[in-house]
Amino acid sequence: MSMLYAARERRRPNVRYVRVDPRRSLSANQALVRLRYRFNDAQLDWITEKLAPMLGDDLLEPWAISKRLQVAMGIRYLCTNSHQIVVGDTLGCSQKTVSNIVGRVIEALNNPELVRQFIVFKPQCPEWCRRRANEFARIGKFISESWILT
Repeated sequence: MSMLYAARERRRPNVRYVRVDPRRSLSANQALVRLRYRFNDAQLDWITEKLAPMLGDDLLEPWAISKRLQVAMGIRYLCTNSHQIVVGDTLGCSQKTVSNIVGRVIEALNNPELVRQFIVFKPQCPEWCRRRANEFARIGKFISESWILT
């Protein structure tokens, strides 16, 4: 009988995210910016400048996320091996938003113009292959690089 008179449990309120801009919150401490994003503010600005044309213009809505913050989210997710929910909680947005932004940033990074500008691959050039094999052997501390070329 007491179950009939028990008060119903109230619904929990919806989660309200407060957007956090790392430039404002961490600008005084560049060591924290570098620790969290693997880049400093100037480098994040440079990367944002390179990726901005590929990210599209959707800043017409008041809730839209700036391109710099999108790049910061994408880099934070890719460089720190963090979960999307953690990145979202840190920067004040949902996991779904982080998922969409990471997809957009990865598409921008895979743009053929950027790939041509920063990635060089010449497998037909023997001198280029020999230099890469020597570098690989030096980094891996191998005795001989001859096995790498085969």
